[in-house]
Amino acid sequence: MKERIQRVPFRDFANLSAEEREAAEQSKVNGKVVNIFRVMINHPPLARAWGPFGSYILSDRQTLSPRDREFAVLRIAWLNQSPYQFEQHTRISLELGITQAEIDRITEGPKAGWNEHDEADSGSRRFVREIDRLGCDLEDALVELQHPANDGSGVHHR
Repeated sequence: MKERIQRVPFRDFANLSAEEREAAEQSKVNGKVVNIFRVMINHPPLARAWGPFGSYILSDRQTLSPRDREFAVLRIAWLNQSPYQFEQHTRISLELGITQAEIDRITEGPKAGWNEHDEADSGSRRFVREIDRLGCDLEDALVELQHPANDGSGVHHR
């Protein structure tokens, strides 16, 4: 995976308001604020909204099976060369029983037989293969969002 330059800095926790500090405290995993929340606290409303969203995505209430969800997240993380996301979801995938060999095949794409152990090809994996085919590039989307001509509603930080 190639190295990426961090676009949005971690927020200096010494400058957090009481409300922001409380939100940061609630986002701890194993006693530590993980990087995704250290960045999101730059935009407190986003950080507050992410909690319920992230909990839903990782719950049994959403429609994808945990296995399909992790295949999709891992493949998209790999395509976008996101080591943090890939490492976090590798850990989650292994806890779910996805093997390291299956994770390795995800990095090689659908031609590597990433679903050979499943009874049927899932819609989510067909979707991710389509992203492969189209060459989805998060890099281009982020550049567009950060362009000075943008109306200000895109990606920004303090």
